[in-house]
Amino acid sequence: MFEKMMLDTVKSGLAACMGQWTELLTSPADSPEADATRFFCLFRVLLLEPENDVAEATKVFLSEGPDRDAVTDLLHYLAEFTAVGDGLADRARRCRQLIAERACE
Repeated sequence: MFEKMMLDTVKSGLAACMGQWTELLTSPADSPEADATRFFCLFRVLLLEPENDVAEATKVFLSEGPDRDAVTDLLHYLAEFTAVGDGLADRARRCRQLIAERACE
């Protein structure tokens, strides 16, 4: 479901998929994996809460120690969001930049 929503968002834009993202990201996480839960928390701010600071959400995600695979996946998804345009592209770029800066520390 997640991968399909990513594809639909890239093809059709965030507005067309907002209902699906809202349903997914506001539902209780059914994954026992901590990385998946943190990942969804970051996506909630990125996609559904443009008034909230993506930098703070990114710092929280990184401070909780996601594994390398989760960070790699996140970077790929953020790259896809940069093609969407609107404010989402800018927020995704900012998030990627913060992750890159953290990797250089």
